Amino acid sequence: MKKSIMHIAIAAAIASSLSACSPFSVDEGEIGLITRYGEIQETKSAGLHWRSWLEDDVVFSTREQKVTIGRFDDFGDVTSGVAAYTRDTQTVTTALTITFKLTDPVAVYKNYRNTENMINQLLEPRSRQALEIVFSRYSAQLALENRAQLTNDITAQIREAVQGYPLEITSVQSVINFNKEYERRVEESVQKNVAIQTEERNLIIQQKKAEIARVDAQAKADAEIIQAKADAEKVRLAGEAEAAAIRAKAEALKENRQLVELTAAEKWNGVLPTTMTPNGTVPFIKLNQ
Repeated sequence: MKKSIMHIAIAAAIASSLSACSPFSVDEGEIGLITRYGEIQETKSAGLHWRSWLEDDVVFSTREQKVTIGRFDDFGDVTSGVAAYTRDTQTVTTALTITFKLTDPVAVYKNYRNTENMINQLLEPRSRQALEIVFSRYSAQLALENRAQLTNDITAQIREAVQGYPLEITSVQSVINFNKEYERRVEESVQKNVAIQTEERNLIIQQKKAEIARVDAQAKADAEIIQAKADAEKVRLAGEAEAAAIRAKAEALKENRQLVELTAAEKWNGVLPTTMTPNGTVPFIKLNQ
């Protein structure tokens, strides 16, 4: 009888103890905190845990998280964001997507109680300040021409702004809009530059064509001069050859007058003329006087 009463008492104590505890779970990539009256009692890793009814559990994610400062439309353009001035007093509006991880959930709880408060009290204000600092170093034109470097500078400045706090910035994406008037002037300037570059390119093409035509014409003229010289030389040589032949014949005739008669006789076909003119002679027939 006494043993039964003891068993019942033990079971009741266990039941009472269990009823006074509440279970909670912590996922992988999370850290759980057990607090009592706001004071951290212990931290819990992934798994199933119990806490008393006098205690509370708070779970923090240690995975990468994203926060967006500003708004985008369906096309990804900025509709609202952080306004800042460039070095040449042009207004820019920037929307940020910041990816971060918590490095010390205990410190987050002690200083901000939860992640949302940390974003509102720490990350957003310091990110806005970082943007103002970075844009103050850039002119609007320089910001347009060096967007990659500008993004790197923004990321570095935000990381510096939260250095020593319980979070790590893993990446920062930024979309920047300039005021409409400046964008219009930039577009006009770009169009003018394109037109100038097109004219310069066309001028270079025309100059190249003219140079090619000049070279072709010069080459053709040089070829004609060379051909004319060759033709003149040919004529000169032919004339000299013909003159030399005539002189040779003249010398030959002078030396032997019978050569003419011999040549004529060699070419005569042996037919006498059918008509004779008065006082005419028979060709190639000489009568001894």
